[in-house]
Amino acid sequence: MAEKGMRQSEHAYAVLKRAILTLDLAPGEPLSDSELVERYGVGRTPLREALQRLVAEELVVAHGRRGMVVSSFGAGDIQALFELRVQLDGFAAGLAAQRATEEDIARLEAICQGREPGSDDPVLFDELLHDAIARASHNQYLMTTLRRLYDLSVRMLNLLQFEREPLEQMHREHEAAVDAIKARDPQRASAAARRHVMARNWFPTLAVDEDLDVDA
Repeated sequence: MAEKGMRQSEHAYAVLKRAILTLDLAPGEPLSDSELVERYGVGRTPLREALQRLVAEELVVAHGRRGMVVSSFGAGDIQALFELRVQLDGFAAGLAAQRATEEDIARLEAICQGREPGSDDPVLFDELLHDAIARASHNQYLMTTLRRLYDLSVRMLNLLQFEREPLEQMHREHEAAVDAIKARDPQRASAAARRHVMARNWFPTLAVDEDLDVDA
């Protein structure tokens, strides 16, 4: 029974999280238990457990007796998020170059070569690769933080109606990082990962670090 309840909670969490990331639940939208149960076909108890997880991830805000709403963000939040991603994505790739196991590297290659389920889709390919690099860093706290930042990035970019770059371009950028990880070159891996984030032009006012040659 406990296992079934856990599965229902995970399902409710996945459904609600996707709705928030894809803007099916818009920023600032009030969240009514009864409406969510009817709209997404989830039980009340799993729903409440899922909402608590989403509060912890800052995708939902609890206002006490006034209930819960989908979190909002502004231009400053977008800038702050990607400033952090530039640094942490690079840091994760650098650690991966030092710590990745042969199994980690094999998975990175499988994703780049389209042998992982979903790796032929631009959105899933990018998510799979970022997740695999974070895992290869073998730093649990960094991996958890990057997962949250990536989810927030997806939501913000959907709101901005950002158009993803072609899969071929994404492959080139990620393969540069993977090649450096395979070569056990932390500096090159970090620079490649940071170039990938910077190349999106999500925040044109963000200054590039002097030690990062984005045209390399």
